[in-house]
Amino acid sequence: MGSGSPQARPSLHVADEDTRPDPVLRLKRFRDEHRDIEINWRGPWEAVIPEPDGAQRVIVRYELHDLLDEAERRLAITAAQTGATG
Repeated sequence: MGSGSPQARPSLHVADEDTRPDPVLRLKRFRDEHRDIEINWRGPWEAVIPEPDGAQRVIVRYELHDLLDEAERRLAITAAQTGATG
């Protein structure tokens, strides 16, 4: 204690580990790029995605970034399938 060296103190800095883009800006960009997809907040977030066969796929997630991740994943799968057959 009398050594004069500073004692280690816990850091009060909280690191923000979420490096994903802002979900609101991402939602705006997604809506601009996919005008045929309806995204609403009804408690959880909900996306209604039209399918190539005329059906609709509904995705429900509590976090907006999770909804957008899943919607983009499904759009990529659909694009790969229709590109491979079309």
